[in-house]
Amino acid sequence: MSDGGYLGGFQGMGPLVPRPEGLSGDPGRAGENALDRDARHGVNRRDVTHPLLSTSVWGKAWRVALGALAVWLLALLGSVLAFADGRFEYFAPRPLGSVALIALPPVGCTVLAVALARLLERLAAPTQALVFGLAAYVAAVLLSAFSQLAWADAGVGCLAGEPCLTDFWQTTAFAALIFVPVIVLGAIAYALARTSVTTRGRWAFVGALALALLATAVFAVTGLTSSV
Repeated sequence: MSDGGYLGGFQGMGPLVPRPEGLSGDPGRAGENALDRDARHGVNRRDVTHPLLSTSVWGKAWRVALGALAVWLLALLGSVLAFADGRFEYFAPRPLGSVALIALPPVGCTVLAVALARLLERLAAPTQALVFGLAAYVAAVLLSAFSQLAWADAGVGCLAGEPCLTDFWQTTAFAALIFVPVIVLGAIAYALARTSVTTRGRWAFVGALALALLATAVFAVTGLTSSV
């Protein structure tokens, strides 16, 4: 006997309606796998569709480098004005030290961006920025500690005379304390890099970088004219 178009040959069940399928071909889970959503890890839909995921590792790296440069220049100039009476030589008395002081944080953030690229892709957006900031903080403390080992006669505050910190563990503990703001700076730098691939975020990214470069140029010109 024909079922007359009804499900399973039972009367009164209504017409046969096919089960919906997602784009992945998995029946009964419409849309869940449409964008390769990994339900086991709870990946947020916005993170899956974020344009940053279509950017190469090196594309992310140079964005993080410029974001870190902008954030670091603004933070460094603010520190010089607030704690060093506008004298940059207080933090870096030699030209080579000045170059290293400016270049090391962006370079370090670039290395971290490459090393952590795959890990960060698995995390939600706020967690990505926080993890990157914590990684930058740990790297800064370790770099300070190993610098103390490499230059045993160096120390914190020794240019100003005694007392100064020359012991390895004292220097490391001091670095762990003063580098806490690096967590925030690294998180902001990564957030800037992340938003730079969107239409609105690109303006914030370019604006922050332009402001940092302009402030640095004004500071440099003011310092040169005042020393003449």
